[in-house]
Amino acid sequence: MIRIVFELAVLACIVAGILYLARQWDNQRRPVAGPPGAIEAPPGARWRAIHSGTPDERTEVLIVLRGGDHDQIWDRRTCAVISNLDPDYDRLLFNALEDARTRAALLNGMRED
Repeated sequence: MIRIVFELAVLACIVAGILYLARQWDNQRRPVAGPPGAIEAPPGARWRAIHSGTPDERTEVLIVLRGGDHDQIWDRRTCAVISNLDPDYDRLLFNALEDARTRAALLNGMRED
């Protein structure tokens, strides 16, 4: 009697292990989706480097994901914030814009359209 219970317990563990491995394998094959309720940018959207002034005398360099109707902004990421009073402003702005353009090109290369 004890032997039968033991064999059933071992059999149940083996079946549970097989089911666990099958689920893990299936999860690895599925594409990774964004968070629930996330809005997907349209296929033609592209990352672009831009810069703009802030009310507190600084320049913000960022990349934006633009596309769709009326060139709508879907996402934005800040790359650098530079003080307008910085004596090295021109060099810092040039370098930050180059960095932003490189990031935008990299992100555009990763988009699946």
